[in-house]
Amino acid sequence: MKEIKNYIDKTIRSGNKPNLKMFIYLISLTETFEEVLDIAEYLQSLGFTLGKKKYNWMLALVESYDDAKTIISAMKKKRVNIDIENYLNFVNTAENSFQVRQIINDMEINNIETVPAIYARLLWVQDSYDNARKILDEVKQSGLEPFIMYYILLSTAQCENEVREVIDDLKMIGREFDIEDYYRFAYKNRRDIVKLTRESLRRNYKPSNYEDLYEYKKQDKLSKKRQQIINVTRRDYVIVNYLKEIYNNSCQVCGIKLSLGNDIYYSEVHHIKPLSCNGPDILENMLVLCPNHHKLFDRGAITINIENKKVIHIDAKNNINTLSLTLKHKVDKSYVNYHNYNILIKV
Repeated sequence: MKEIKNYIDKTIRSGNKPNLKMFIYLISLTETFEEVLDIAEYLQSLGFTLGKKKYNWMLALVESYDDAKTIISAMKKKRVNIDIENYLNFVNTAENSFQVRQIINDMEINNIETVPAIYARLLWVQDSYDNARKILDEVKQSGLEPFIMYYILLSTAQCENEVREVIDDLKMIGREFDIEDYYRFAYKNRRDIVKLTRESLRRNYKPSNYEDLYEYKKQDKLSKKRQQIINVTRRDYVIVNYLKEIYNNSCQVCGIKLSLGNDIYYSEVHHIKPLSCNGPDILENMLVLCPNHHKLFDRGAITINIENKKVIHIDAKNNINTLSLTLKHKVDKSYVNYHNYNILIKV
């Protein structure tokens, strides 16, 4: 932050007047909403009037419901028009039904139409699949497309039985499950949305005469002691179920399919870059394995070569070494590299 403020001072001394585009670019370099506020307050202390549009951009980068509510309150106090885009950013910070319903109530008071996307968030914030099921009728009445509603419902599923139940619902309305539709319609969390927004602003608002500003930010980032943030990861059982179906519950390493009886089979899904190490819950970071080979991956005893589709054991004499890897989906090499450098036992 200090380097960014120094650069603002340097820009002003050279006769360049800060404008809204500069503000947007500067806030795209931030890592927290507190830094966004710092930049806004600093520019205002220099006599720079950001105008009404600053609130739109601040709402686009806010992560917490309380911070978003503060911005909305400030807009009301200054009689700034609050439009549907502002409310959509606001509702995407909501973490529970009470907060979403407060926003819906506020929109009704201000005569702003409650669009289907607002109810989509109401469905997504439910703390359980059963609760999400209970409000389906209300969501249907909002005008949200039924198949989109079911894809959002999938994001609340916490076991494979719930996933299969929703997939059956899709079939009832004439839709087959499509992994691309799931990626498209299942909501990301607010932090992911804000991260994508920052990246987009950085690309689209970077002025040519501020080129070295990003370097300042990188140096500042390296010098700061990182704050430790603990996140509870919600496993994506939809993708897990989808991947297991691709491999018919068979281990990609050994091909074994464990039977539990009554035509029920068991397999496990391994994250190549672990979720605990910020590995993503996506197909490209997953493998279907039996419990034995899952444990060997976790302990760093084996890895894979996705180019020649081979399994590699740290003991070259082990009978697993050079087994053929069954590979029917795309695996990202960067996650394998992470496993090799950080988890695989060095011999």
